[in-house]
Amino acid sequence: MAALPYMQLYIADYLADTMHLSTEEHGAYLLIMFNYWQTGKAIPKVRLAKIARLSNERWISVESSLNEFFIDNGIEWIHDRIEHDLAFVHSQQKQRSDAGKASAKARKSKTETTGERTSKRKANERTTVVKIPLHENPTNKDPDIDKELKDKTLLSHGEKNATGPNENNLPSSRELEPQEGEGKNKRHEYPPEFEAAWLIYPRRPGSPDKHGALKAWNARLRDGVAADVMLEGVRRYAAFVKATGKTGTEFIKQAKTFFGPSQHFDDEWQVSTGENHVEFRFNQSDPRPYSEQYLSWEQQRVTGMEPMGSHDQNLREPLDCEEWQSPVRTVGTSD
Repeated sequence: MAALPYMQLYIADYLADTMHLSTEEHGAYLLIMFNYWQTGKAIPKVRLAKIARLSNERWISVESSLNEFFIDNGIEWIHDRIEHDLAFVHSQQKQRSDAGKASAKARKSKTETTGERTSKRKANERTTVVKIPLHENPTNKDPDIDKELKDKTLLSHGEKNATGPNENNLPSSRELEPQEGEGKNKRHEYPPEFEAAWLIYPRRPGSPDKHGALKAWNARLRDGVAADVMLEGVRRYAAFVKATGKTGTEFIKQAKTFFGPSQHFDDEWQVSTGENHVEFRFNQSDPRPYSEQYLSWEQQRVTGMEPMGSHDQNLREPLDCEEWQSPVRTVGTSD
């Protein structure tokens, strides 16, 4: 069963785990993962070379480098992380399907109940016609009807004392006017849990789509996600944005995306700390976009190297054993 037309690729984890792969091995690994996600099941070993677009001779040399990322049961290659993501996607699809069926059933029940009430009301509105024999004086006269007929007769003959409707009973001018103003400026009320999350959610340039975020929030609640889980995810993300220097930039996720089907509030959003920890800071003077700067910083952080001309960013020059034992300082500063 195919999962989704897209899959999550954890860039930082991927680069850290595959630093030793060659270009050919990178391509083969990605093709195998894409096929795994598209088919939604483990890949038979006999099809690996074909999926990787490699000849049998080239596959023999590539296989030894890629099998460390899979579980080999003798017949298939199984990828733990993809299996976990597939299970999560399938559970979400089932929840949405069950919720849709329940909603349709409730609407159908409501429609049937409304139809029954309408039928009963129409039946009660029907009147019974009673025929009165000729030359017989009726005794069940309606005084209100008689009065109405009398008033009409007086008006048609121009009686001076004939009176119309009582002025005291006329509706006031305010009652006749449509109540347009009421509710126009009424402020939309949001749930307190959502307001708490919205208050601490990182801001990005432009007008925030609070209503769209609320719709995504309510959709997750209908999926069974607890409000506390999403609120805690916002706290982690706000701390992550502050620690990585993204505050006030366009790289902050939109709130409706954060609470969307991908459920980014479940991500860890952790920034590692320690004696030799160096945080990434976006360099405004660097012409490269944020993504390229971050990937370059991540690669240099893993290898412990700093490229020349990094504008004193928090990247490292080659360090010897003694320097690794001392606290890391920014390149170019005095001792």
